[in-house]
Amino acid sequence: MNHRILILTLSAVFCCAAAMSQEVRFIRIETTEPFTPVYQSEDGLETVQAKGLNTSSTGSKKWFRVAAEYATDAGWIDRLTLEYYILFPGETNAFKGTVHYADVPAGRGHLSEMYLHFNSYARHCKRGVIQYAVVALIDGRPAAVETNRRLPEGWWKTISTHPYGLLDRSDTPFAVFNAERFDAPCR
Repeated sequence: MNHRILILTLSAVFCCAAAMSQEVRFIRIETTEPFTPVYQSEDGLETVQAKGLNTSSTGSKKWFRVAAEYATDAGWIDRLTLEYYILFPGETNAFKGTVHYADVPAGRGHLSEMYLHFNSYARHCKRGVIQYAVVALIDGRPAAVETNRRLPEGWWKTISTHPYGLLDRSDTPFAVFNAERFDAPCR
């Protein structure tokens, strides 16, 4: 009889552990400095057209981009929130950005991006290591965290943030690229 109770107890523990498996996991976080894209038609006119769209870059204006590639295990996630925190060397306030996604299907290869406007980037970025934290929340509860600054633990929770923050990609000229890699944003 005790053997059966032990087996049932272990089965319940394993079932609970499986139910609490990680619903979101970060595959990689990447930071880059893309130039402002210019949309041109085939004859070189600066315009946005669906047919024959080519892109090029301007020569001097660099944005700051932070991108998170992630995977989800749940069948569907009704609402997924990603919070980004960026701390530039020598700064005491972090830049924060938040994006909400709806109807996120299970699978790999989801992509999310936030940007810092080129003027703010030119003003605040100094040489050195840029610290970041990306926090995934499902229904307001933390589901995953990725950071390149380990100490102090949870540093992004206690640091002050700039009054202006990171921009969601839909608020930038990068919004038209790779649309199918991004989940549906919701406000």
